[in-house]
Amino acid sequence: VPYLISFDTELSGWLFDIDLCVDIFFLTDLILNFFTGFWYRGELNLENRAIVSNYTRTWFIIDLAATTPINWILARHTDAPEGSSSTIVEVFKAMRLARLLRLMRLRQLLTKMEEHIESDILLVAFTMLKMFLGLMCFSHWIACFWWAIGEAQIELEDNWVRENNLNVQGALYDKYVRSLFYAVSVVSTMYGPVAAENNNERNFTMMLMLAAGVIFAVVVGSVMNLVVSFGEYKTEFRQRMKRAMKFMRANNVGPHLQLRVRRYIENLLDNQ
Repeated sequence: VPYLISFDTELSGWLFDIDLCVDIFFLTDLILNFFTGFWYRGELNLENRAIVSNYTRTWFIIDLAATTPINWILARHTDAPEGSSSTIVEVFKAMRLARLLRLMRLRQLLTKMEEHIESDILLVAFTMLKMFLGLMCFSHWIACFWWAIGEAQIELEDNWVRENNLNVQGALYDKYVRSLFYAVSVVSTMYGPVAAENNNERNFTMMLMLAAGVIFAVVVGSVMNLVVSFGEYKTEFRQRMKRAMKFMRANNVGPHLQLRVRRYIENLLDNQ
């Protein structure tokens, strides 16, 4: 959505087909939510009237706006004349932002997925994957905003788009990659490889660097907590292994059985 708005483009070909499938998925989800129970004060409520009332008071408006096949509608108004038709097109373009609100549900989905992960190793890997995807999503948004700032001030001589010899009418891929390179560089190293040429670009870059510093601190802290917790788990495992081996030696357990017990305990570690 930020890509389509910032780069002022429309989907076509297989991307349009995928987006239509996403709209169908959202529509199916909207219908199913009218028949899906919800938890209230620790109890699962399956009463139809209560389900409808709860859904219409919470997520229905957002889901309805996100389910509207906006790109399909825009594809049929490509040649809209000036006036009311073009105004409707602009309204539908703005409605794309409603899809971003569904990201608030993503946290609930990820929490449910974590509850079903029993292996500690997989939980660490899942947490790392979440942080990586979160950083890439944030970088994607920043890249779109960065290009929008440059394109909005294209008439100025001091402009990062002009300074880097980018053609506003050029290939979308080149424009997006250059913008994403700037975003990833600032988020990861707090250093912008593309110089800000005017005050608006400098202000945006400074705010981004401050935000990147906070994000970097949070990510490093989260990774350290994961490493420490996993290290504590491995230390506990070694202590249990040591006690088990000491017990078997004290009771004259044969080396073959000791090896089998050791492999069994190691297998437990791999599956936790």
